Amino acid sequence: MRGRLHPALAARRRAVSAERRLRRRTVLLGGLCVLAGLAATWWVLTGPILAVRSVEVADYDGPNRSALESTLEQVAPRGTILAPPREDLRTVARHFPDVEDVVIERSFPLGVRVRVIEALPAAVAVPRPEGEPMAVTLDGRALGPPAPGADPLPRVWTDSELSVGRRLEGDALLALRFATRTGPEVSGRLRSLRVEDGRLLGKLARGPRLRLGDTRRLPAKARSLTAVLNHLPPEDERAATYLDVSVPEVPALGGLAPTQDSTDA
Repeated sequence: MRGRLHPALAARRRAVSAERRLRRRTVLLGGLCVLAGLAATWWVLTGPILAVRSVEVADYDGPNRSALESTLEQVAPRGTILAPPREDLRTVARHFPDVEDVVIERSFPLGVRVRVIEALPAAVAVPRPEGEPMAVTLDGRALGPPAPGADPLPRVWTDSELSVGRRLEGDALLALRFATRTGPEVSGRLRSLRVEDGRLLGKLARGPRLRLGDTRRLPAKARSLTAVLNHLPPEDERAATYLDVSVPEVPALGGLAPTQDSTDA
């Protein structure tokens, strides 16, 4: 009969169709297996099996150690040993005023080691008129009363009461920025730094009053003050009534008796 397939050809077509269906099922099952494997791997890597379970705090013996450890232990399980929650740990640790930063290290099998970089005092802020002096960091964060017997630090006046963790603002922060830009041999001698009527004033321990001009060009004025004091004879420094670096390129020393050469001129 016309149009009728040969039995062998019909069988071949059925075999080819069945083979295609089998191949499609195999590909589909293979894809599902891959997805299931990826999901299982993801669950293992990010799930509770590898979750961080212990926190060790190192290089820190401050008064807030117990509170810091407790806080870090609450945050650590948000990550795993393969992917610790570094930014979360850093964020909560830096809420403690005496913590500048932390370094997160893995501690196998299921822990992390948090190395603390402590905040260092850069100056002493003295609230006016009779507030309690507070050590402050480079960015003005109050750490607490200055440690007895510590190296001399510049002293900055502030009109605001300070508590631990609070930051200096406004004019007091400008005075702090000036103090921390002077050389180490100068900064520890700075006293009573404050802004009055838009002008920065202060005094040197065992030395003259300071006239620092407006609050512009503070780095240049700090360098000028350091350079002058590094080359000023001690007897002239003791005799001077003021040292003016309002114009940093032309510092001036006041109160000295005129020299013989200037009298003859």
